Amino acid sequence: MERFREFAHKHLSEVVEDLRNFCALPGMAGRPEELQAAASWVAQALEESGLRVEVLSAGGPPVILAEREVAGRPTVLFYDHYDVQPAGEEREWLFPPFSPRLYRRRLYARGAVDNKGTLLARLWALRAWQDVEGGLPVGVRFLVEGEEEVGSPHLAEFVLRYAERLRADGCIWENGTVSADGRPHLYLGMKGLLSVELEVRGATTELHSGWATIAPNPAWRLVWALSRLKSPDEEILIDGFYEAVEGPDHEEILRVRRLPFPETDYLQAWKVPAFLQGMSGSTLLLCQFYSPTCNISGLSGGHVGPGERTIIPAVARARLDFRLVPRQRPEEVLEQLRRYLDREGFEDVHIRPLGSPLQPFRTPYEAPFVRAVVEATRRAFRKPPAVFPIAGGSGPIFLFGQGLGLPVVGLGIAHPGSQVHGANENVRLSDLERGIVHVAALLGRLAEGLPG
Repeated sequence: MERFREFAHKHLSEVVEDLRNFCALPGMAGRPEELQAAASWVAQALEESGLRVEVLSAGGPPVILAEREVAGRPTVLFYDHYDVQPAGEEREWLFPPFSPRLYRRRLYARGAVDNKGTLLARLWALRAWQDVEGGLPVGVRFLVEGEEEVGSPHLAEFVLRYAERLRADGCIWENGTVSADGRPHLYLGMKGLLSVELEVRGATTELHSGWATIAPNPAWRLVWALSRLKSPDEEILIDGFYEAVEGPDHEEILRVRRLPFPETDYLQAWKVPAFLQGMSGSTLLLCQFYSPTCNISGLSGGHVGPGERTIIPAVARARLDFRLVPRQRPEEVLEQLRRYLDREGFEDVHIRPLGSPLQPFRTPYEAPFVRAVVEATRRAFRKPPAVFPIAGGSGPIFLFGQGLGLPVVGLGIAHPGSQVHGANENVRLSDLERGIVHVAALLGRLAEGLPG
């Protein structure tokens, strides 16, 4: 591994420059020109990494397939995406989100980790093998899409259409973290996702608040509806919501109890005094891995800008997202939500699904591909990884795990303070460098074959 470490260290400045150029291309949903520019950049980078590249589509932004086969050796499929989350309020950023800036050995930009930095670490690992050993030790395939941040609405059709070209011995997902002390975290799955908007309407226009004695206020109506969804002790109150949830078995509980988790790192990064309900230790992790969520991601209604406007809003809206665990289904949760609001007397609350729902998926610990990734990670980091059963986030992982029957493992270069999806997203240069070595080690370990 030493020659790969030397390569990554020697070329880090080039990798950073690549990442700066990549992150300067916004690539947000609903902006075709931005997405096309980002896709073209990725296609060229894949070609420069020695892969055969084809730019395809299934009705949305370009999907890029790239491959290099090695006869008689296993093949690994990498999933990545070139689209990014919106920047949000730019005033909350230290630097403009699409003008990448180096500061204290970190690169700040939207997409620095999710997913542009992660993708580049993988491509430079391919270049490392070509430089150090003259070629790749195993077959590799890349699928890089442009709609991950909006639920990948066209990817299911694409995967079905090109299933034969996506065959592999395993899939590496684009999520993974490294703790403050340099310990890698691997993830064996992702939660499902249902996103909705709740809307309540009142009068056809805003009214003087003097009429609040007799005129309906949609903001109050929405607040009352939201208050029925979840109790102060974090229990989700929707009828039937937990029926499909399976808790961990005895062996899973034992595994979780052995997992290290940098609680202090996250509390400091988030600048909060404690986790919900004072949780810590294995209780905290069991909740994170095996519990579904009901989250309010946004509220709007009336006036909160400069000056005072004493009004009754005409409309109030809330956006919710539900992160779902294996066996829960987004379409069933949507039906449960509608029935529950109706039963509670909120038939007037309109529910609008957002984006594409995502199914949960998890790869078994015992899968040979998982064991190979764990061994490779130990070689790259000189310490054993923490293997988490599922990530808190969501993605189209089920299309590959369930649809294609592939074992899927998430690894990446995020750290507790990466601020993924938030202001000041950043990647530590040390993690970018280690990410190259990590993927190089993975390719080398897969060349030895999967454990029996």
